[in-house]
Amino acid sequence: MRTPLNETTRAKVLDALLAGREINGTLFANEVGTSASNVLKILRQVGDALDFRTARKEASRNRIYCRARDLKQLQLAREAMTYGGGPNQHGNRPTFNFSALLGVWPISPPRDMGLPSLVHRLAPEDDELFSEE
Repeated sequence: MRTPLNETTRAKVLDALLAGREINGTLFANEVGTSASNVLKILRQVGDALDFRTARKEASRNRIYCRARDLKQLQLAREAMTYGGGPNQHGNRPTFNFSALLGVWPISPPRDMGLPSLVHRLAPEDDELFSEE
């Protein structure tokens, strides 16, 4: 089963930045339970919208903290989140309950199969099936 978009690492990083938190990639990765490379990759991708601050951890070791500078750009990145790549990209698809439709007519649901949960697009009117010849 696929993780909902709002529970992905990318969503957690962007939500933390949009909430005004200053985050360090490694510390935030430990907090949300993922690898530091995942968080750092996301921070690099939205780096133009961030301000960076270096804090001394110990002698010759520094930590870099990120804070949102351009909230609009981060919000656009958050809204543009999709699953998949290429032509298969989609956001949270709406699901529908077809059992109510079956309840209208005396139709029993199939025993060995689940009901569909996605609605596919309908053919446009200019499709050949709708031609009046």
